[in-house]
Amino acid sequence: WMTVSGHMPKGYRPMEGIKQVCEERNGDGIVIWERQELKKLLKQADNRKDGIAVWIAVLAGLRRSEIARLQWNDVTDAFIIIRKSKTKVKRQVPLSKMLANRLGKEKHRTGRVVPWPEKIDSWQTAARRLVEKYLPTMLPDIHEKHPEKFGWNPFRHTFASRLAQSGLSLDIIAARIGDSPKVCKEHY
Repeated sequence: WMTVSGHMPKGYRPMEGIKQVCEERNGDGIVIWERQELKKLLKQADNRKDGIAVWIAVLAGLRRSEIARLQWNDVTDAFIIIRKSKTKVKRQVPLSKMLANRLGKEKHRTGRVVPWPEKIDSWQTAARRLVEKYLPTMLPDIHEKHPEKFGWNPFRHTFASRLAQSGLSLDIIAARIGDSPKVCKEHY
């Protein structure tokens, strides 16, 4: 805006030296949660109203923004329907029995699935607080050894990795998580 409107002071370049944000990556590859760790994670997530977001991320592979927008009318007995995603492709993610049972326990089934605020900065803060503050405090043994597991991408990677380990094709995995088969091949 400053550049276009002519209000930028001469020589002022606020974006100089800023690099594009990269995906979370370790030299060893992607980060996933082990089965025993997942049990602990999901149990602790159940202790919060917004903990259902962790269940959805781990067991359906949705992105944080997709979870924030998810409405109860997008959840059927068999699928979660993603109407608006990063890739702008509508998709259906089959519900596992475990996630279907957990969603069935929710009493309020109108409006948003996860009770985060509407404003983008508010729900992002709530999501960060859940994953970066609450869960590490409740799971100190895991956080101490693997702090990199406490993020939204490791939840998605766990979901996709479990699908790959089950023998699903990369095309099916890509369709479920909303990525290209090329990206899936690189990761899984």
